[in-house]
Amino acid sequence: TATQSTWGRIRASKLKTQSYLKAMGGDQHDLNYYFKCMIGGLLGCGLTHTFVVPLDIVKCRKQVDPKLYKSLFDGISTIRRTEGFGGLTLGWVPTLIGYSAQGLGKFGFYEIFKDVYANIVGPDNAYKYRTIGLSLIH
Repeated sequence: TATQSTWGRIRASKLKTQSYLKAMGGDQHDLNYYFKCMIGGLLGCGLTHTFVVPLDIVKCRKQVDPKLYKSLFDGISTIRRTEGFGGLTLGWVPTLIGYSAQGLGKFGFYEIFKDVYANIVGPDNAYKYRTIGLSLIH
């Protein structure tokens, strides 16, 4: 029947897409894979942005008053001397939370939607148009 052949085509397309994805990355794109991408994004974005909070504090204060510090290192040492370590960590909690959430979404959901859309357009088109953005630059 028509319904059985439609489901057969969908199943065959899904199997071809899975084999394409495996050939492209070698990873099985399952919930475990997506979870790893989400955790990688969470850690990568959250920790790196939190690490540079002291730089951001000095930069923002220099934007308000350009003569406040002579250099980045002068700003860091002045803040540490006058305000203690806490002066260099202002805003680290919202930075950690916000950028962790952004990284989780950006890296995790990117992988999910990449596979969803590859399944929608089929393995041949997914492979054919995988770099369409770069090909338009010529």
